[in-house]
Formats: sequence, structure tokens, C-alpha cells
Amino acid sequence: MVTVDMEDDGSGSVEVATGLDDDALTKLPDLDGDGVSTTSDLAALVRTDDLVASGWQISPPETRDDGTTWIKVTHPFGTPDEADQVMAQITGESGPLQHMHLTRDHPFGRVRYQFRGTADLS
Repeated sequence: MVTVDMEDDGSGSVEVATGLDDDALTKLPDLDGDGVSTTSDLAALVRTDDLVASGWQISPPETRDDGTTWIKVTHPFGTPDEADQVMAQITGESGPLQHMHLTRDHPFGRVRYQFRGTADLS
């Protein structure tokens, strides 16, 4: 799941979240050797050095009431153009989301936000 939050000044954040149900979580390797696959094993599987180096913030895995375990990374941006750059990091040149573009303009008496791009999940 990709979520973009933009403030009135054009700054904001992009969040990428991946959820695992109980069955998926049990299929992870038991990296800590405690006999079960848990959120600590999930945290150990995610390589974070390159994410942190490029400005992403990593949240520890969190299990919600419905049993889904989520792991999230968030990247702040200062302008809509910076948001475009963050979105490009997510998809790369051949990913399923292409040409993502956020805009914010000021028609008389209001602020308008637009999000455009191409999603190809084939």
C-alpha cells in the first residue's frame, strides 16, 4: 500500500506499507532461533541500510487487532517535485507505477491537489 499525505504548503510524506497475515508470517525463516517465526524475524529480514541512507524512516513491524502484521517505511518531502522523486524511488524505471506526479495549485480561493500516473499491474 502506498499512501501520500500532503500539507497545504506542499510538504508531506510518502508511506509504503506491506501487510502479512498470520499464515504468511509463519512462513518466514526463524532467524532468531526461538522456534517460531515472529515480527522480530520479519524485522531482521528487511534490509534497511540503503533505505535509511536515502532518507527513508523504518517503523518496526506492528501487529494490528485483525492479526495482520504491517511493516512501513516513510519518506518526507518538502515540495511536490520532491514527492515525485520519492515516488520514482519506489517504482524504479520498470515498476508497476510509472510517471507519478503530484501537483498543488491555487485557483482563486482554494487549494487543489492532483495525483497522476500510470499503474500497470499486468
